[in-house]
Amino acid sequence: PIRSAMGPIINWGQPNSIVRFVYHVTGRQFRGLMFSDPPSVVWNHFVQYLDLLNQQFTLRIGSINIYLIWIVILGAVVFLKRDRPTLYLLAAIWVINVFWGVNYHIVDIDSYYIPSFLVAAVCMGFGLKLVLDRARNMKLMVAGAGALIVLGSLFCNFSRMDRSNQFMVENYVRDLLRPLPRNSLVIS
Repeated sequence: PIRSAMGPIINWGQPNSIVRFVYHVTGRQFRGLMFSDPPSVVWNHFVQYLDLLNQQFTLRIGSINIYLIWIVILGAVVFLKRDRPTLYLLAAIWVINVFWGVNYHIVDIDSYYIPSFLVAAVCMGFGLKLVLDRARNMKLMVAGAGALIVLGSLFCNFSRMDRSNQFMVENYVRDLLRPLPRNSLVIS
């Protein structure tokens, strides 16, 4: 509230009073977008999430799709047998993240699912380790296949994910900092 009362250039939500500060911190302006959709829309969001999850763990080489989601499931089974508390923690992170995401009605929801993708990636790592451990006489081949998955994902997705020609954030920061006096301190 103190900084907001000084009228800064960026004053999101104008939290210049205690009441407006509480509204800002609790996300009151977004309440209409959260947990307000009927079950059919929430279900559609969940189906879209599953499609997005599958996209994250599918290696595309030309017209060939190599589905890797099974390795994620295998890794979850490894956790189930070896380390249930960790599985419960990962499952809680995944469920809370997905539950919140499918109930938040915004266009750019994809980035909100990153924690669930990280959980899946951790499980995938343990799934790959299990495959490597089981392939005793083919360890080099399995390790090579794992390396190909990583390098193939990088190669196949780089052009689609390359943001090196996008300068919106850089321009935004430059526009924000330009009017400030030299050696100013910005706390954000």
